Amino acid sequence: MHGSPIPHLRSEMWGIWQRRFLVTLFAWGVIAVVGFCAYSFLNMRGSSSDSFELPGSVVRHSEAPAPGGNASFTLEDKSYSGTTYVTDLQQDMYDIAKKEVSSRNQPGEIHFTFMVSGPDMYGNPAHLLAFDISYSMDDLKQVNWANVGPMRLLNIASVLDVTPEGKKLLKDYCGGNADISDGFCASAEQRFPPD
Repeated sequence: MHGSPIPHLRSEMWGIWQRRFLVTLFAWGVIAVVGFCAYSFLNMRGSSSDSFELPGSVVRHSEAPAPGGNASFTLEDKSYSGTTYVTDLQQDMYDIAKKEVSSRNQPGEIHFTFMVSGPDMYGNPAHLLAFDISYSMDDLKQVNWANVGPMRLLNIASVLDVTPEGKKLLKDYCGGNADISDGFCASAEQRFPPD
């Protein structure tokens, strides 16, 4: 006579339960991994640092290679009109500065070099330096971006260098915008008096 079928049935049911448990556990693991990957991908695509594209006026840039380093951007207005040059480029500079503050959590500075296309002293087409300005990251981190526009942001810039071509541009700009960019215009004129 054979033994009771109940222990064999229990063993078979235990094996079925184990397989179901392992399949369910595996399915939940796959769902978790796929969910995490989808979440990471969507957040990566929507982040401000990855979705920001440098404006067309940027002809050269270098990022800070180490903490505390400086980021540099060279901007040029291709259309070059003396009365609108600074106005045309200040929005690009503003957007770059705002992006740098949100993506860099380190001290240092952001340098902007403004170039113009024009004839050199021999009459040949050339890229000419107009002026250099710099922003401290410590200053930029204090900016309330909702209340400070591009023209006002110039007021916290340090004017590093101005060429004769740059003096003409700043004279045109400051002549019409001295009330908004008063600190910037006063600093540029004091450090680099008009000829």
